[in-house]
Amino acid sequence: MGIPSMAMETQLLIKRLKQTEEGDVIEWSELTKLISRDIHLANGLLQTAKRVCARESQIAFETLMGTGIRRLPNNEIPGAVRSHITSIHKKAGRGVVVLMCADPEKLEGVEKATYHLNGTMLHFLRKAANGHTINKIAKRSQTETLSFEKTLKLFGNLEATT
Repeated sequence: MGIPSMAMETQLLIKRLKQTEEGDVIEWSELTKLISRDIHLANGLLQTAKRVCARESQIAFETLMGTGIRRLPNNEIPGAVRSHITSIHKKAGRGVVVLMCADPEKLEGVEKATYHLNGTMLHFLRKAANGHTINKIAKRSQTETLSFEKTLKLFGNLEATT
């Protein structure tokens, strides 16, 4: 069995989103009319369409609460992704809280290794996405996007803070 084809509504949304120019706003009512159902109840279709546009055409959108979506101009995209970093920080913190519900002394083998691996990754992600670390990295990444290795070297110069 092959990969299922994309929903017709998603294809319509992709086509409409790709027609926008930088700064254009598409109102919720237009998107609802386009797919013949409430866009808010079909949010998954819109999110898929936005991901396809980003991946295939390097087009990014922001949500305008109560209005619709707006195509981001190129110069606004770098600042707009900051919310993703904040989200990573928060989600990693929540993951640590959930992980701490497990008693590692009662775990064995794979489960114990998974506990420690996931704890390490969550602590790393939380640390990487906090304000102090971001400011430290910002001082070194003004002219280039740092590789993972160069970024890790910066972590070696950071104090261990929670």
